[in-house]
Amino acid sequence: MFKLFDPQIKVQKNREVLRKTDMRVAKYSRRGLISNFLVFLLCLVGGQIYQQYADIAILLTAGLLIFTLLRAYFLFRFESIYPRGPAKWRNAYFVVTLLGAFWWGLTLASITYLLGVEHEVPLLWLYTAVFFSTTAHAFAPYHRFLSIYQFLGLIPGALAVFFSGDLISLVYGVVIIIFFGVINHQSKLISESYWERLEANYLLAKRALSLEEEKQETLASAQLSREYMNLLRNELYELLHARRGDRRSEERKPSNGNGSQNGSALQRRPRLELLYRNVNDFQQILSKEFKFENRVFNPRSLVQALIARQVAYLESHELDVASLISASVPVRIIGDAERISQVISILLRSLATQSQSHCYILVEVDFVYEREDTGNLILIISRQISKTKRLFFQEQTQKPIEYNLDLALAKGIIEEMGGNLELSAHGRQTDGYIRFQSSFKVPANSGQFNYEKPEFRHKKLLLVHSEPRLLDGKRHELDALGFDVETESQFKSAVQQMELALKSGQPFDGVVFYTSHQEEHWVQFSRELAEHPDLKFSPQIAIGSKAVWDEVEWRDIWSNPIVTQINKPSGYFEFELNFKHVFARQEEESIEEKNLKLHDEFHLLLFSLDKSVKYKELTKNLPFKIRSYHDKDEMKEAIASLSKIVILLCTDDQNDYLELITEFEAQFQGGCICPIIVLGYRTQEEIAYCKGADYFFDVEHSKHDLLNVIDYWAGFYQQNLIDV
Repeated sequence: MFKLFDPQIKVQKNREVLRKTDMRVAKYSRRGLISNFLVFLLCLVGGQIYQQYADIAILLTAGLLIFTLLRAYFLFRFESIYPRGPAKWRNAYFVVTLLGAFWWGLTLASITYLLGVEHEVPLLWLYTAVFFSTTAHAFAPYHRFLSIYQFLGLIPGALAVFFSGDLISLVYGVVIIIFFGVINHQSKLISESYWERLEANYLLAKRALSLEEEKQETLASAQLSREYMNLLRNELYELLHARRGDRRSEERKPSNGNGSQNGSALQRRPRLELLYRNVNDFQQILSKEFKFENRVFNPRSLVQALIARQVAYLESHELDVASLISASVPVRIIGDAERISQVISILLRSLATQSQSHCYILVEVDFVYEREDTGNLILIISRQISKTKRLFFQEQTQKPIEYNLDLALAKGIIEEMGGNLELSAHGRQTDGYIRFQSSFKVPANSGQFNYEKPEFRHKKLLLVHSEPRLLDGKRHELDALGFDVETESQFKSAVQQMELALKSGQPFDGVVFYTSHQEEHWVQFSRELAEHPDLKFSPQIAIGSKAVWDEVEWRDIWSNPIVTQINKPSGYFEFELNFKHVFARQEEESIEEKNLKLHDEFHLLLFSLDKSVKYKELTKNLPFKIRSYHDKDEMKEAIASLSKIVILLCTDDQNDYLELITEFEAQFQGGCICPIIVLGYRTQEEIAYCKGADYFFDVEHSKHDLLNVIDYWAGFYQQNLIDV
């Protein structure tokens, strides 16, 4: 069945779009309807057709009036007829309009045939051409109907011109036919453009609506997540306090000899507290209430302290740990050290819990400058099965690192501070790694200090470790201190290498090796050196953990005065501090002279609110110009008036006075450029580093160790003072 309008695309089937289109057609048709009849009456009254052919003029006028009234019925009653049947109205109107166009074409053909192209005929043709050109825009959406409409209105008159026999009339006819072809093509382009624009707007509106619905769903989901996390936090809080209350009540009850249930509760409580803190932090991230407290801190000291706290836990799971901190890491950066500490602890713990035994965890820290005062801190924690264990555990494969509750929290914190967290199963010869990166500002002056201090020139060391990757990293650290380093991955070959070096007249000044419960080749190596007639006086620097030092079966090794112990994780600071002690035996006089000169140049500002005997014993008769203060305002005045100083802050066990570190740092523009050493209890170490301390000294250590630490930081400051 022939249709004047056949919807093809989706927008042409939309009732709202078609209603707007039909309203537009009706609006322009009403204007054309009145103008057509008025122009024809004008030509009829002032022209020759009525005077010469009155009967024909009356017939043509009557027909035009009838079709005009029929079209007017559908146009002026659009609002009442259209809602009852849009398609019915459209079809009826199209039929009436085509009949009207045919009658207009017949009228134009009749007048042209009777009068020729004279009198009022040129005016009628001019009006017809102008009128039908405007209909191309009015009826453009319905191109099939428009083509028939223009054909019925123009072609009959054009054909009538050819019968006049006049040359000018023939030209008129040809021009009208060409005009019809041009306007028909133009109408097709306008129609395609119209529907394409409407379709684009329709799809865009649907997409916008879809996005709005998705946004609403997302907001609702986020709101639900926040509400759920808030309720979960409250539930955990109540459960935690209820458990504490139950425990206190159980403690008051007499013991029945079976404390397994209460012991289990006590074991679960730390994990419950940690879970509560994590949920609380995550809820703050979701609700955008998470805040950061930026301050100046020492990233290297903080990372090393965090790793040291995890050494015992990792070794209990048969995991080894080591760190490689680049010399490009600034001495101080600006950021929320407590949150960074929380993130690093989470990453270490998560990787450890998802790793199988017989592998080691490697923590790498680097800093890439973007500008002079800004850069990216990059921390990579990777795991790798030990090289020696691969031979016996070929079937062992590490599971991919997966997100858990802790890692989800860490990711949220990192993204809040503008960084990113990446998990990978493999990379850089690892069996999986976690990569954390974020941008930090570097305080003026203090961040430019460099850990590379090549003061051990002309000293030759042998570095022994079974893992080539760690071996290479530690060799670079020792190179930065000025050592001439040779490496060996097998302990058996290390003894032979030392013997060959001795025979060649270039003996090693010391040997550095790593200890581990997983591999005990170092035990035989150390004992073999101690019993060797030519190598028994070669200094041995053993790097390990407290668990290794406490082993009874190896006490003969630690009792050897030639063996020096360095706690994990080792780095520039630990190497320099201990190697000074090792080689002081051989160069005792020169070292003492250097230290005496250093002691004369520096003031030691001692601030203490704790009157304990331990602090007095540690700081009594130190070979520095000591100034003791108990009032923070007096301390600030001293910091402002003196140039070369080392700050020694003694704290009590309540951590209240660690906030003074930030106040002391504020004395210097862009961050503190003098070393801050905190004397306190082991439980305060992480807090002290988070507040900005450069070094934490446990009061349980000896006075000699404290002097070495002060000497190191004073020398460190003096070496970099030129760059400030």
